[in-house]
Amino acid sequence: MTFFQCVEDCAGERVALHVLELNPRKIRPAVSFQPEWNHSRGILRGLIENGELQEDHIDEEIAGGRIVPSPQRIAGAGAMRRQTWSIEQHRAACQAAHPDSQIIAMVGNGNLGANPRFIASAHGRLIHLHSEQHRFHTHRYSCLAAWDRRVSIEDFDLSQPLPPGLDGFTFGQRLVRNGEPAGTEQIVAMACAQEFYDLRHLFLFGRIPRGNQRWIDAGLAAFWNNGTLDTDTLSRAIRGEPVEAPVGQFPRDATVAALRAKDYLESPDPRRPGQFSLRGDVLRIVLREGIYPHNMIGMRSGGALISVVTGGLSNRAGLTIRGAALLMHSLGARDALLLDNGADVMMHFDGRQILGSPEGERTRLRSALFFLHSEPLDAADARLISYPRQPCRLPVY
Repeated sequence: MTFFQCVEDCAGERVALHVLELNPRKIRPAVSFQPEWNHSRGILRGLIENGELQEDHIDEEIAGGRIVPSPQRIAGAGAMRRQTWSIEQHRAACQAAHPDSQIIAMVGNGNLGANPRFIASAHGRLIHLHSEQHRFHTHRYSCLAAWDRRVSIEDFDLSQPLPPGLDGFTFGQRLVRNGEPAGTEQIVAMACAQEFYDLRHLFLFGRIPRGNQRWIDAGLAAFWNNGTLDTDTLSRAIRGEPVEAPVGQFPRDATVAALRAKDYLESPDPRRPGQFSLRGDVLRIVLREGIYPHNMIGMRSGGALISVVTGGLSNRAGLTIRGAALLMHSLGARDALLLDNGADVMMHFDGRQILGSPEGERTRLRSALFFLHSEPLDAADARLISYPRQPCRLPVY
C-alpha cells in the first residue's frame, strides 16, 4: 500500500496498520463517555488576543462532580487531560452499563467532548458540546449507528426525533460515501461545516515550542478571526492555493526553522504545496496536507464492520485525510467515517493491546468506543488482520 506519507526527518519510517473485521449481527458498538464533561465548551482553538494567536486550551475543570470555570486557562495535552478518565475507567464504566455483555475490542473516540460536530447517543442521552445543540437544525451528522442485531453508517437529522430501535450512535467525518472516497470538494464542504475544527488534521504546520510538550502553529492564524473560522481562506488552502497569515508574534528565525522542519522551501512567489515566503510579519504559504495516525470505521457492501487503526507520528508520519479515505476504500468500505486522530489512536482486542498511543503514555480521553457481544463468537465473527508495517513516502506535488 502506498497511502502513507512522512516528512523527510521520518524518511524510512514504517507505521502500523491493523484491521479488525467484525460481524455486526453479533457484535455492536457502544460509546463510553465521562459524564461530567457532557455539554462542556471543549477545546478552544483559534483565539487571537492583542494580535497574537493563543494556544489551544480549555477553560473549565471538574469540581464537585460538575463543570466549573477554571481559574486560569489550561494548555498542553497532559494538563488538559488531568481530570479525564483512563482507559481502565472507561472499560469499567462500559462493563457496568452492559452487565450482560462482554467486551471484545476497544478503540479511542477522543474527538467526542473535545471538538464541535462530534456528537453521540448512549443510554438514551445525547452527548455533545454546549454550543452544538443550536446547530441541530442546520447540520446533518454522519454517524456509526447501533440497532438491534445490526450496525449502519448513515446521516441523522437531529432536529427530528431519533428513529425507533436505535440503540446509540457516534459521529465521524465521512471518508467514503456509497463507495466513493472523499475528494477535495467533499473535504472542503466538511471543513467549512466545522467538522475539522482541529485544522492540524488538514494541514501541515510548522510548530513553535511554547514549553514542555506545548507548541503553537505558524500559519494557523490565517484561518481564524477570534475563534471564528474564515471559510473562504480554508477552502482556498484545501484546494492548494496560497494563503497569508500574520506571524509577527514569533521570531523570524523560529518561523523559518519550524517550516523547514516540515520540508517547506522558501520561494519568492509560492504557488505549489510546500512553498512559502516571509515578508515582514506576513507568511504567504501553500500548505501541505496534514499527516496523522487515524482511527476509522467502515461498513463493507456485504455488511461486515471494519475497525481500522494506523500508527505514525502526528504531523510527521501517517495518513492525510485524502489518504485515509483511499485506504478505507481499498479495504472494501462502502461507507466509512474518521473517528479519531493522533495520540488518541489505539486499539485493544481480545484482552490485548494491539496498538498503543503513537506518542507515549496517552491513556486518558473523554470517550472510548467499545465493541460488545452477548452470545458466543466464532472465529470468523471477530478477526484481526495486522499488516506488515507500512512504509511512508515523501509526498510528491
